[in-house]
Amino acid sequence: MFSLLRRRHRSPEISIGARYFREDTPGIVWEVLSLYVGVDGLPHAILFNVGQPTLRKTLSQFTLENGGQYTRVPENR
Repeated sequence: MFSLLRRRHRSPEISIGARYFREDTPGIVWEVLSLYVGVDGLPHAILFNVGQPTLRKTLSQFTLENGGQYTRVPENR
């Protein structure tokens, strides 16, 4: 039963096309371009800046979802 409750409150999994913004720069939106597992065995996401697509960054998926710096943009936005 507790596993069902825990699953219900989890954020949606990271997927290509998901958008995020940093808490300190809410006007800049980053979109997930691709996902991969690094040589360290951890899943990573490559993001690009929606306003300037040539700007890219790579983050571990854990940091993206749990680091406290990024907030997912709701899909209906």
